[in-house]
Amino acid sequence: METPRIIVRPASLKDLAAVHALAERSVLTLLDEVYTAAQLEAGRTVGLYQVEEELFADGTYYVLEVDGLLVAGSGWSARGQFYPPGTPDGSAHSAHSAAVTTATMRATYVDPAWTRRGFASLLAQTTEAAARIAGFRRFEALCTPLSEAVRLRLGYHVAERVTVRVLDDISWPAALMRKTV
Repeated sequence: METPRIIVRPASLKDLAAVHALAERSVLTLLDEVYTAAQLEAGRTVGLYQVEEELFADGTYYVLEVDGLLVAGSGWSARGQFYPPGTPDGSAHSAHSAAVTTATMRATYVDPAWTRRGFASLLAQTTEAAARIAGFRRFEALCTPLSEAVRLRLGYHVAERVTVRVLDDISWPAALMRKTV
């Protein structure tokens, strides 16, 4: 049996379409037992799981490849945002992470065929390391129940339970999580 070649690298704009497809596949498959069909469709409608280009441009979004196949991605931001611009809550929770000393951990997605291999944890550690190199010691993440479990294992705590308004009549429950190093 040949050892797979695993690479974690900064994403480029050439990866954008593949990351968007990965994110949608991940959310619609892995969260279908957590959120209703209406909640998932609302998220798709407003582009909630689209990774914003600014993370790619900033060099703060990373992808993980196995033998050249993109199977996961995750990023971080110094801008204090959890939501893509233009979504209903694009600024509603900015006070949670607007401090210049806080890096927001963003948009972690794993292909459903590649879950339970530690890739989400590896990417979370990668983004934390990059944020630490940039001078951050405090991290925040807005988590679904699945990503909440990963962040708990990495030393985060639930700071607050929040409701994310996706459309006027549809919301997602989530957890605001924090970690200080």
